[in-house]
Amino acid sequence: MKVFELHFNPKKDDRIFDSFIYEPESQEGQLGNLYMAGELTKILPQSSNFLNGLSSSIIDGYYQKTSFQEALKGANGFLEKETKKGDVSWLGNLNFATLNLKDSILNFTKVGNIKILLISEGEILDIGQNLELQDQDPYPL
Repeated sequence: MKVFELHFNPKKDDRIFDSFIYEPESQEGQLGNLYMAGELTKILPQSSNFLNGLSSSIIDGYYQKTSFQEALKGANGFLEKETKKGDVSWLGNLNFATLNLKDSILNFTKVGNIKILLISEGEILDIGQNLELQDQDPYPL
């Protein structure tokens, strides 16, 4: 499978974009590859490394705990630490997607306003379009 990165950053000082590709060649490779892309809007100067920290927590959680679900728990732990430090600027301003691909099995999750597009045989499918309302209680806490 071919993977490529395309960066296009608008000239606005209030947002950052980044993408992260992790395709290990060692024994970790048995777990598959991780792909992440994110945007943080309305950033503050101290938020410049936020996306790097979030992606690192996912990578560390995935390859240490060997589970995509555990990797997402690691991401939630990172967000909790940021909140306890007083940084809540990411709330409502984070758009982030994480994908795991191993042996033609795709796991993914997203937060915020970001699309996950699958291009196959000339068709473009937004595979994340119906995720927003699934498994949500009528009155989430």
